[in-house]
Amino acid sequence: MSADDARAVAPIFDPARLRLAREASGLRKGELAERLSVSPAAISQFESGTAKPSAATLSKLTLALKFPVGFFAYEGEREDVSLDVSDTFFRSLRSTRQIDRQRAVAHAALTWEVVQHLERRVHLPELNLPDGLHVPAEADVEDERIEGAAEAVRRHWGLANGPVDHVVRRLELNGIVVTRFRLDAQKVDAFSRWFGMRPLIVLGDDKGDAARSRFDAAHELGHLVMHPDPEPGNRSLENQAQRFAAAFMMPREAISGELPRGRVDWMRIMELKRSWGVSIAALLYRAKALGLLSQAAYENAMKTMARRGWRRDEPAPLREIERPSLFNQALALLEQKGFGLTELERDTRLPKARLLKILGSETDERPPVFA
Repeated sequence: MSADDARAVAPIFDPARLRLAREASGLRKGELAERLSVSPAAISQFESGTAKPSAATLSKLTLALKFPVGFFAYEGEREDVSLDVSDTFFRSLRSTRQIDRQRAVAHAALTWEVVQHLERRVHLPELNLPDGLHVPAEADVEDERIEGAAEAVRRHWGLANGPVDHVVRRLELNGIVVTRFRLDAQKVDAFSRWFGMRPLIVLGDDKGDAARSRFDAAHELGHLVMHPDPEPGNRSLENQAQRFAAAFMMPREAISGELPRGRVDWMRIMELKRSWGVSIAALLYRAKALGLLSQAAYENAMKTMARRGWRRDEPAPLREIERPSLFNQALALLEQKGFGLTELERDTRLPKARLLKILGSETDERPPVFA
């Protein structure tokens, strides 16, 4: 970055871009102020638009946040998105720090910007979700509408009545953007939110548990089809999404004959884990929900898991984490036309390292996109 670049951008500095870059970097205003040797009030003024940073201060901002100076330039045609946590399906507000939630939402917003840039050049899969599946927050977790919503999505997507082969791929094929991101927050497994007419699911990449991650993806799908209004931390909505995920991953007609009844055969349930691609805990939860295990038998099984250390580290792990591939498929197609990572970096004005995190590096079979 040259001094001339900073001088050119300073008059057209966009305050919203500073907040986005700061929160994506996981910094509080006071922490950024300390790095710039300015007051926290100055950062607040920059972000509110009541003051603009000088060219020299802007240069320091780019170094501290590791965003190119062009990222902070105002572009009238750009669609600003809300960074409000209340617009996002977070499972808990008490067990996660505010700065972690803000960083996660900022990552989602940057991902959405990449989507918009790609959609100017390629056609991503159309959103394909059935309508009319909303379940009110006051509905009990046993409400048949939840089970019915999962069955409706499976029918709509033409899934066979058995295990889901690749959950992330199914989401992408049906127009849902999925990204994996190391959240560095053990309590944030996944979250989702809508951007315009397209939803985005962010899967945490911290724990490396393939079965749990597949279930997390189905959980967020439940929010997208059942809950039109995000209510972060609403326990009722979270329980409903958990029941949806269980029904989506393990349809009752197909799984009922395989689940334990009365007592748990641990060798058998490990086989089921591998064949259905869900955790042992999820299988036990499903058996209880379908009335195959009594509450007492379920609690005893969970106590056994806890005693053996399986609540944190289950046996029989699945081999591979499911990775999104939509972005790489789109970029591979564009590279044939002379538009590659360098050009995307230029257009998005994102630092290359951050752009690569958003894009991922999947080489698995990919959903179709068309030039």
